[in-house]
Amino acid sequence: MMITKKFLSKKFKKFFLKKNNINKKTFDYIVVSPGININKCDLQNYLKKNLKKIITDLDIFYSNHKKIKLLQLQEQMENQQQPNY
Repeated sequence: MMITKKFLSKKFKKFFLKKNNINKKTFDYIVVSPGININKCDLQNYLKKNLKKIITDLDIFYSNHKKIKLLQLQEQMENQQQPNY
């Protein structure tokens, strides 16, 4: 069975909000997809007002896996000086 764009839009339409209605709703969290620049998107004013509610995919992962010890690796360029601690 071939799924058409029209079928998908009808099926998932109830999950999407129109831009005009977002200000009328309240949210506990706002999940921003990686690569979305909140300073340049259509909802920049709304997102700037609700910065404390914005979480990322890494925040969600960490909240579900708190027992995992986290090791953060940071790559440094060869010509860059290392910080003096």
